[in-house]
Amino acid sequence: MVRAFIAVETSTPKMELYMKQIHDFLSKLPIRYTKVDPSVAHITLKFLGEIPEVLVERVISQLEKVEYESFEIEASGIGFFPNERRPRVVFIEVKRGADKLKRLAEIVEESLSKIGFAREKREFIPHITVARIKSFTSSPKIRELTSLGEQISERIAIRELKLKRSILTSQGPIYSDIYVKPLL
Repeated sequence: MVRAFIAVETSTPKMELYMKQIHDFLSKLPIRYTKVDPSVAHITLKFLGEIPEVLVERVISQLEKVEYESFEIEASGIGFFPNERRPRVVFIEVKRGADKLKRLAEIVEESLSKIGFAREKREFIPHITVARIKSFTSSPKIRELTSLGEQISERIAIRELKLKRSILTSQGPIYSDIYVKPLL
């Protein structure tokens, strides 16, 4: 079995710096959280979960058919899932180019539904996960992250679609590329 997902990568030197600043801020709050390694920042378009090895080739075959032009996004601002009062995920928002990411995610969704993957029921919200909060004691300081988010502004070229493997470890997930599809 392979734990897999489809994503576009968003790691740039500037984005790594922004993520580290957010991690530093979070380290001063009364919370337990896990960081996302800034060097592997990405936007997940479709999480596949644990799939049999034999299905990997079928996924690759579907991704080979994806025709989509390269584009640029702008990452800026900070958001929370489900919300600021009960944050479970801290993320960097995608402003410009979010519509193109949504369309690419729809194409991937459509393509993989043809080989039996269930369609996602939740709306796709393009975001770059920075941290996952394990336990949270209400803190008004979490709102200060919003002002930190106002300083974030990074343009990122999206030139590839990737099928990635995720191996979970006690130090966090380890990602590797299974297949890379260049965009047009």
